[in-house]
Amino acid sequence: MSKLTVNDIDLQGKRVLARVDYNVPMG
Repeated sequence: MSKLTVNDIDLQGKRVLARVDYNVPMG
């Protein structure tokens, strides 16, 4: 198991948030 750094977790979080934002219709 590789140790996740704070930056790795932050990048994954932003990636998930961006994916959710794209799936939600703008308006």
